[in-house]
Amino acid sequence: MPFEAHHYNTSRYGKDLTRFVAPPYDVIDPVLERKLKEDRLNITHITLGDEHDKYCVASRRLKTWLDDKVLVKDSGRSFYIYEQTFAGLDGLPRVRSGIVGLVKTRGVLQGCRTSSREDHTRHKADRMELMEAMKGDVEQVFLLYEDASGEIEDILRTSKIRDEEFRFVDPDGVQHR
Repeated sequence: MPFEAHHYNTSRYGKDLTRFVAPPYDVIDPVLERKLKEDRLNITHITLGDEHDKYCVASRRLKTWLDDKVLVKDSGRSFYIYEQTFAGLDGLPRVRSGIVGLVKTRGVLQGCRTSSREDHTRHKADRMELMEAMKGDVEQVFLLYEDASGEIEDILRTSKIRDEEFRFVDPDGVQHR
């Protein structure tokens, strides 16, 4: 479903969002977390929290960022085209494109990358508590879809002629736009 997204204020910070982004929460180790949190506006301050009551603190921080226009709301509901460019195993560039939209989370969190059933239960509970505190979600869930008709591929191809809204390069050198 289309949704009203909040995003970093590009009129204040520009289109390059590298300093604000982070990998998925479940692959961030303590060393990387400290590095990312050196920037007071990095998303990890919300997705991982900072203090004893991390969900409450994260929720307050999100409200402050919205009030201070660090994050701004799009005008209207939309789907968002998302593209990643990276080197394949053969060293050649690969492009992965997709659509960001709103989905119901029942059953989706089962795919979290964790090392044990115990980790899975802990991560799932952690993300559910964060979503409850936020009254929504601040992270994406990566899902695959089948496009036998080619309709979605046509939409993605057409969207590439538009100007990009945001871009960044992650620590692994993957370009996101």
